[in-house]
Amino acid sequence: MRKPSCDQIVFLCVSASSLLRHCGAIHSTVSVIDGQTTITGLAQRGLEYFYDLPYASPPTQLNRFRPPVPAKPLGTAFDASVAKKTQCIGQVPADGGRTINHIITPFMPKWTVGIEDCLKLDIVRPAGTTATSALPILVYFHGGGWQIGSKNDHDGSRIIKVSIQEQTPIIFIAINYRLSFYGWPAGQQIKEAGLANLGLLDQREALHWIQRHITSFGGDPTKVTLQGESAGAFSIGYHTLLNGGNQGTLFRAIIQQSGTAVQAGDVAMGQKHFDTIAAGTGCDRAKDPIVCLREVPLSTLSKVVNELPFIFTAEHALELPAIPRPDDKLFSGLPFDLFKAGKFSKVPVLSGTNTDEGTLFAYNTNITSEGSFKRYLTGTFPHLTPDQLDTIVKTYPQNPDIGSPYGTGNSYAVGTGQSKRLASFLGDLAFVAPRRAHTRLVQAHGVPAWTYLFAAYDLFYLGTPHSIDLATVFGENGLRDRRHLLMAAAWVRFVNDPWKGPGWPQHPFSQLYTTTLLPGQDDYRFDQINTLISLLDVLVY
Repeated sequence: MRKPSCDQIVFLCVSASSLLRHCGAIHSTVSVIDGQTTITGLAQRGLEYFYDLPYASPPTQLNRFRPPVPAKPLGTAFDASVAKKTQCIGQVPADGGRTINHIITPFMPKWTVGIEDCLKLDIVRPAGTTATSALPILVYFHGGGWQIGSKNDHDGSRIIKVSIQEQTPIIFIAINYRLSFYGWPAGQQIKEAGLANLGLLDQREALHWIQRHITSFGGDPTKVTLQGESAGAFSIGYHTLLNGGNQGTLFRAIIQQSGTAVQAGDVAMGQKHFDTIAAGTGCDRAKDPIVCLREVPLSTLSKVVNELPFIFTAEHALELPAIPRPDDKLFSGLPFDLFKAGKFSKVPVLSGTNTDEGTLFAYNTNITSEGSFKRYLTGTFPHLTPDQLDTIVKTYPQNPDIGSPYGTGNSYAVGTGQSKRLASFLGDLAFVAPRRAHTRLVQAHGVPAWTYLFAAYDLFYLGTPHSIDLATVFGENGLRDRRHLLMAAAWVRFVNDPWKGPGWPQHPFSQLYTTTLLPGQDDYRFDQINTLISLLDVLVY
């Protein structure tokens, strides 16, 4: 989050309810966290910021590769007025990121090396909010393929300002969670030790922290909406599956931007990545490799982690070494089997995708022929039968005219044009098909669902790519035009009353965001999406 330059707001541990002004700072009173802590925040331009609040103990040393431990009491005073931009250590690709730096446009945050002591969250709220305000809460899970990203990617300030303009103010919270192998270890040893999906547990612990403490900041813990993009949106899909869908009051609605729930196989399927880490650190020779990995210096461990496949690199487009997986502890079985069975949280859903979701991932690939396209498919999805492989190849022919970015004819065909073919397949596979399948399934169980298609920008060879919608929703990087106001207002309406929705009819109606709003049906790429939906049981990572 950006650090505002502004006066401080101090929460005093007293029971009075007056507002005082002293030396240019605003002083207000609030119920104290844990009954004893004075929290110092920052005030700027009608908003109040609270940075780096720890929701769990540092996952370092003996806590490395363990479920999150609740944070210790903050003591009598805690300074949350400085934006330290804490982020979790993730994965910097082996080439240092040069592979895709030239296509990371201003709308995408760049990664930096993080730290292990990172399980923090930031809170932004309207000025003047008190402990009795009981405002709805929007909790944001960042994207980044579970390998990069942080709570600092988007601060939510402009969406809060829109909520104030709409006279339906909300509170915004962004969280960090462990990334890459640090948060998503996999393999048989990990499964047997019950240590899978640590990043999911981090997110869960943050939600529990919010339940315990958000009243002190003026939020209503029964009015939490989860918002995520990409990996954050996929993570939210998994949260709806935990405990058989019984979530209590942890959240009452979800917003999923470009992500639903990945069809990922059992956690033991990640064995090759565990073996790579163990061998690279010398822990493969230890009696207990997991204990050994807890003791390895971070510099040694991070060097090996950075050698794992990275989602954007040429040979690993959308390969996901760090991913939520069934572990027979938090949940069992493929996500869409659980959705079909009704074993999910019955909360309102707002979800959507962008028109060219796959371009960002396909751009760097070195797939140049029919044979290499087929090898990519069979290598990524080994359970495909010859007939199923043939169906995909025919559904996604090598024809740049109909590839992604769509509507560009032969333009932007890199090399032999296979990049547009792969971009079309990857976008449909990872984002559009799961989103549509999920929407149909939740509606079949009586859950209200609203969808959208985002086509508001044209970035040449990327089209309207993955994640470009974020700048519009959050009004960042100069994208503060009417499109931002329309999308942000819709999100705010949904957060305030998810059962009424964002302001358009439920699915199969779909809102189209271009330079304006256009009504439509959720039939974008109808035949291709139906083909992939029919194959979801074998298109498993």
